Amino acid sequence: MNITFSAAIAAVAIGLAGTASADTVLNTELGPVAAPGTTTTTATGTRSTNSTGSNVAETFAADEWQQRNIRGDGVVGITTDYARSGNGSIFFSTTGGGSKADMEYYFSESLAFSDFEGATYDWYRDGVSGNAGNQVPSLRLFTSANTYLIYEPVYQSGSTFPVNTWVTESIGSGDFPWANNTGGLTVPANQACTPGGQCASTAAWQTANPNLRILGFSTGVGSGWNGGAFRGAVDNISFNFNETTVSYNFEVAGAGGVVPEPSTWAMMLLGFGGLGVAIRRRRASLLAA
Repeated sequence: MNITFSAAIAAVAIGLAGTASADTVLNTELGPVAAPGTTTTTATGTRSTNSTGSNVAETFAADEWQQRNIRGDGVVGITTDYARSGNGSIFFSTTGGGSKADMEYYFSESLAFSDFEGATYDWYRDGVSGNAGNQVPSLRLFTSANTYLIYEPVYQSGSTFPVNTWVTESIGSGDFPWANNTGGLTVPANQACTPGGQCASTAAWQTANPNLRILGFSTGVGSGWNGGAFRGAVDNISFNFNETTVSYNFEVAGAGGVVPEPSTWAMMLLGFGGLGVAIRRRRASLLAA
C-alpha cells in the first residue's frame, strides 16, 4: 500500500495536533498468514492459527493492522464472537503455555517516545478460560531498541480479573510497562512492580531514554502463560501522541452493514514530522516476544 498525499492534505495533517480521530478496521483487510499457518474467513469473521512452535505472520506491511507471532495453536483475527462498539472485535485464543497470538501495527515513520501521552484499550476474558485469572490481553509499544515495552494489567494491580465482561484499561505516565529485552535501553530503577529490574513507570522510561522511538503497537496473548487455555478479545485501541489521539475499532465486513472508514495514522504521522507529500515504507526489525 503506497500512500501519497496532495500538498493540501499534508497541510491539513500538519494541523492535527490536539485532535482525535477514529478508524474502523475490517476483517477483510487482514491478509493470509504464512504456511504452515492457516487463515479462514467466514460470515463470522477472519481467524488465523498455527499448530507449530515457530511464529507465523502475514507478509509484513507498514500502516496496517496485521496478524503476527502466531504459534502453538494460538488463534487471532477479527470476528463477531465478542461484539464491542459494533459487530466485532479482535479475537484471541490459546491452548496453553506454548501458545501465542498478536495483532500489530507498524509505522512507515517512527514516533518519539517522549511524545507518548497515553493509551486505552478494551479487553474481554471469557469465563471458559482455564489459564491463571490474572492473565489477560496486553498492549505493547515496539521500540527502536528492538524491544517491547509491555503493559499488562496484572503488573498494575495484581488482581484476578473479571470474566464475561468488557474492561477498559487506561495507560498513563504513572502506569508500569516492562521491557522484554533491555539490551538497547537504559533501565530506570525498578518501581513497585514485577518483573524485577525491567519494570518502571512510563514517565521513568521516557526520562531514562529521551531519544527512544516507537516503531509500532501490539496487542496480544500468551507466550509463557501458565495453566489452561485462554479465550477472549480486544477492541477500541487508542493512542495519544503530542495531544493527538487515534482510535481503532475492529469490525466484520458485511455483518450489520459495517463499511470501512479512511485510515488516519498516515496523516497523523505527517502532522508530527512534516514529512511532505509522500510516506515512504520501510521494514521495521520485528522482535517476537
